[in-house]
Amino acid sequence: LVGWLENRRTNGGLATLIVDIPGAQGVEYYLHSRETLTNGAAPELQIRTDKVVKIWPLGDSITYGAGVAGGYREALFTNLSARSYPIKLVGTSTGNSTTALSTADQAHHDGHSGYSITNAVNIDDASTRAGIYENVESWHNDIDDPDVILLMIGINDLNTGYQVDTAAGRLNLLIERLFGYYPNTRIL
Repeated sequence: LVGWLENRRTNGGLATLIVDIPGAQGVEYYLHSRETLTNGAAPELQIRTDKVVKIWPLGDSITYGAGVAGGYREALFTNLSARSYPIKLVGTSTGNSTTALSTADQAHHDGHSGYSITNAVNIDDASTRAGIYENVESWHNDIDDPDVILLMIGINDLNTGYQVDTAAGRLNLLIERLFGYYPNTRIL
């Protein structure tokens, strides 16, 4: 979640593998590779611990925390903070927070109860349901670019039987839209 590898080429053709592990202290890291660079040198390993990882909780009532204040967001914040990982939760909403999240300025998210992958219309009674796909277009302008997007969406599509046969395709469109806005993010 908060550590990843990047492969970068430097001017001399040497590769540098950078491991972003926010808050990492006093831990040994090992890089195992069967490959060597074309000049026979081993890649350089750098560990960065100073980067604040911006996490965007995005989705439906599970992200919002329906029934449990803060939902999974409080446990996420508590667990990562206990390990000294510098994170920042981003989003356009601060509803359904907890004291711990609000005090730490970590209440931001985009969890919206009842949302589906895309705007939905119930054919039985013509009721409508808002979609994450359509709303991301405006939300993305109001947040810091996330390093990680925690996407939890689709359960309302399945529970209501809304175009279940097209759910995977609609989810793919949403993911493509997110990568269009944030090409370097990680979506979980």
